[in-house]
Amino acid sequence: MADLAEAKELYTEAELAAVQAHIKRYFGDFQQSIKEYESPDICLEIAIIPPRPEHNYYTLATIGMGAHRMNVPEDEPELERAELLINLPPDWLLTDEVVHDEEHFWPVRLLRQMARLPIVDDAWFDCGHIVRNDGEPYAESTRLCSVLLLSPGVFGEPSYSCVLPGGEPVNFYQLIPLYQEELDFALENGLDRFLEQAPDELLEVIGPDRPNIILDAAEIGYDDALMEEAAEHLAIIQEKQLAVDELAAYNHLAIYLRWCLERGLMGNPFLVKHQEAALAVQIGQSPDLRLLLRDNADLQGRLRLDYFNQEGTAFARWYSWGSRATPYAYRKDVEAYAEKYFGLERIASGEFKGSAYLFVPWTEQYYQDMAAVIDGRFAEWRALPENQAQKPVKPMAIKPEDIKMLLTDWDGPLGCFASDRIVVDGCKVGECYRLQPERGNEGWDSGWNFFAGDEDEEYLDDSRHCDFYDLNLLCNYDPDILPLLKKPYGTWLGRDEDGAFRELEDE
Repeated sequence: MADLAEAKELYTEAELAAVQAHIKRYFGDFQQSIKEYESPDICLEIAIIPPRPEHNYYTLATIGMGAHRMNVPEDEPELERAELLINLPPDWLLTDEVVHDEEHFWPVRLLRQMARLPIVDDAWFDCGHIVRNDGEPYAESTRLCSVLLLSPGVFGEPSYSCVLPGGEPVNFYQLIPLYQEELDFALENGLDRFLEQAPDELLEVIGPDRPNIILDAAEIGYDDALMEEAAEHLAIIQEKQLAVDELAAYNHLAIYLRWCLERGLMGNPFLVKHQEAALAVQIGQSPDLRLLLRDNADLQGRLRLDYFNQEGTAFARWYSWGSRATPYAYRKDVEAYAEKYFGLERIASGEFKGSAYLFVPWTEQYYQDMAAVIDGRFAEWRALPENQAQKPVKPMAIKPEDIKMLLTDWDGPLGCFASDRIVVDGCKVGECYRLQPERGNEGWDSGWNFFAGDEDEEYLDDSRHCDFYDLNLLCNYDPDILPLLKKPYGTWLGRDEDGAFRELEDE
């Protein structure tokens, strides 16, 4: 037994304490665990974190996997250590006898197998990796047959990594078991496209018979660009029979929309379609945007990511998009305002049936108060390190004062991607193509990419040589592209010897 213990890779006592403290802080406290005593390589323990108010499900987390340093690429030493977790439904059977019940034991077995895979196969893990089970389901009770590793977004970004006393990080990855159809889709279309199809709540907790994101797409009806819709709050008013005007369901949506209009965060397609309301807000007339949201057939009582420009979309993803990867703070801020407005005593009395935010009077003061809250959040978001990175100031080939408004009849998004060979060196567009924007970016990304055509692979591999620009700016560099802009996604064009653009075939 002494020789076996000496052969194991183990955390030091201080490292073990740091990992346990990290799990308790970010995932939840645990009093029970499943331990292995006779393993030959690592001392693996699986913490059983019971359902809790903020996360009504079990979380199982490994402790000990990170004692082994994985064989990672030389330039990514920060990925050497890892631990794993999985979320299971609150009624999952996790007793001492679970090892004899394959229907409920397979997630534990999966954690054990995944924890040892880097040792057995000299492999390594990172966010986005997929591990297949040779097409075989994990148990007779499920068709799930492969697993995707993601950062545990529902627990917040600080949960992603634990820093050991010596300064080394241990990365935590959440296991997301997949169906064969989901695996095939992700491999064929890319992980990003798959995740765009996937409601976060379906991936957050893994039941053995959860809906299949690909086969059951019509029934799921997921729209990943949807931020918020009044229908949810109308249903609350009706189900609880609240004594409020149904327009109250649109209150916080209208506040957010007005705030974004006043601060220039809306995308060009939205501004063109709703220019009367946008102009009224900009000149201070403050129309009741609740009516616009309710009555406009295009809006249908919804706020969507694709209403905003590039900055507005990025802020919305962080602040008010209903996703496990974001704090969803706007809804919480609205509810906090109602709590402060009415006071804790009235809130606790049950007078508002748990929906006090719908009872806040619709007044200009309400808007101004909430606008100040959103301003604070916006400043907080802008102060994030990734938003503070300064881009180098590039010497443009055309002076700003010489730029003309050429894109006068364009109702589409204004963002495009272009090479420095055009914007800095002043070359004409030699090649361009249009790609479908990522979901939610349709309000600002036109999908157009412009190149001089003489950029080699080394040049384009350096991200400093390309950037996003205003589409009108590119039209100033080369007005010949103006007639091309309404061509569909999938278009690929190049100049011939006569200077005319022609379709290119995808090789």
